[in-house]
Amino acid sequence: MSGRMVRIDLRRSSALATGAAVFLIAVGLLYLLTHGPWQKSTGAWYLQWDSFVYYLRFMHFALVPVALGGGALLGTRDSRSGVAELFESAPRPAWQRSVHSAGAVGLAMVAASAAILVAGGVSVVANGGFFHLGWLPVAAVGALSLVAAGWLGMGIGRLLPSLLTPPVVAAAGFAVLIRAHATTITAENYAGPESTVPELLTPMLAGTTRTAFIAVSDAVSAVQLGWFAALATTALGLVTASRLGTRIAALLPAVLGLVVALTALPRDADAVYVLNGEATALVCTETRDVCVTRGHAHKLEALTGPAREALSLQDKLPDAPRVVAEIPTRGTAPHVPPGVLPVDFDELEHAGEDSRSVRISLLSGTVPGCNEWYGDESQAARTVIASWFVDEFTPPRAYFGDDGEIRELAESAWHALRALPPETQPQVVVQLRAAVQACRPAPLAALAPGA
Repeated sequence: MSGRMVRIDLRRSSALATGAAVFLIAVGLLYLLTHGPWQKSTGAWYLQWDSFVYYLRFMHFALVPVALGGGALLGTRDSRSGVAELFESAPRPAWQRSVHSAGAVGLAMVAASAAILVAGGVSVVANGGFFHLGWLPVAAVGALSLVAAGWLGMGIGRLLPSLLTPPVVAAAGFAVLIRAHATTITAENYAGPESTVPELLTPMLAGTTRTAFIAVSDAVSAVQLGWFAALATTALGLVTASRLGTRIAALLPAVLGLVVALTALPRDADAVYVLNGEATALVCTETRDVCVTRGHAHKLEALTGPAREALSLQDKLPDAPRVVAEIPTRGTAPHVPPGVLPVDFDELEHAGEDSRSVRISLLSGTVPGCNEWYGDESQAARTVIASWFVDEFTPPRAYFGDDGEIRELAESAWHALRALPPETQPQVVVQLRAAVQACRPAPLAALAPGA
């Protein structure tokens, strides 16, 4: 392949414009949607590398159709220019002409993918995201899928050289992606992302994460790389082939790749989305009384003071916790080991600099995956627990819902707790905390009826 010819195609074809469109759409989706309510958690794309590439892969529902349409536009160029018959009469093989255009499209897609990683990576680095190399295969799958989409669009454009081909191909690609994206994230029980094999045959993943620790398994990324490499090989064959027999033979890599992918891709979402072992390793203070994951190591210093204050108040309970620790989760409420007071950085992310909310979260023992979205009663129960430790009712801060209703519910439960005999109150608080950590819908049931 001549580098000079590829450079000419980059300047004079739609390849560079397609790459620029992919880049602008991706960056626009990243930064225009940054402040959405679904981003107010430690799983937000701009906080961790895994979350970033995971969200980027989700955005391929918009990027792949652009690559398909742009490739199809370039594939119809010869016919639209009225030079198809002239080129066919030239002694030079047809594949030599086509491969330069394909090279330009592939280079534009790779450059756009790299530019998106740089543009988004700036925010991840600025926010102290834990750096590792485990996200590279996930990003590579996305880049390769764009190359395959661009070449597939070119191949279809050569086969069907019509002005309607680019928009129809782009619309069809969008429809296929949305249909295949059968994943649901169940907000009611935080079951986490689930995936189907049809979805894994596309570059999309299951949307934004609800935790900073979910990663796509290396085995799944390897299968996807093989599948998109096979699809790209078939697409390139369709671009360069000029005879019917050659075009039929070009389908073989995609068919073989599809068979292998259908055989090797896991059906169980737990085998697709796994915990990142590097990011979940614990980093602790010298006395090992406060521990956070390596992914949140930059938060340890700010957490240590409030955490030790919360631990100092635990002596009022039997078998009081002696350690504050972050418990990594896939999105479901994790099991809390005995003697551990969990910290939920998602809840603290909502609290911001509000020290009262931070204290309520720590003292109540809120676990990741079981936060304020569980309703007013859960917030009221956490407020009651924290107030009991400091012997003073502290009105809650409601993130969602009506402040007055939550305060009234919490204050009623607080008086009910204080009305109990002093010797029974610690055990009731233990039961309240267990209900909160188990994400029970009615944690105040641990109090007297009518509370």
